[in-house]
Amino acid sequence: MVKRRALKILQLFTVIFCVFFLSCSHHVEKKLEAVIDDSKDLELPRKVADSLWRRAINAGDFKAYNEVSNNYLLILKIPELYYYAQLIAHR
Repeated sequence: MVKRRALKILQLFTVIFCVFFLSCSHHVEKKLEAVIDDSKDLELPRKVADSLWRRAINAGDFKAYNEVSNNYLLILKIPELYYYAQLIAHR
């Protein structure tokens, strides 16, 4: 009687474990990976970048500077970023 009950409990845990394992193994998250062939794809349009630089330099807009400087760092335009940072610092 005790063996039969222990066997039923073991079977129940085995079934629960199998159901849990199978439900987890089928849940695979898809990762989105972007392949960027050309760094020009990341670059802001010239008019947008000029507008952001104007706002950052003339009005002291920190959000504009943050947006455009992050873009310049992303596309490795570090000398240009240094130039604009100097203009802002002198203002």
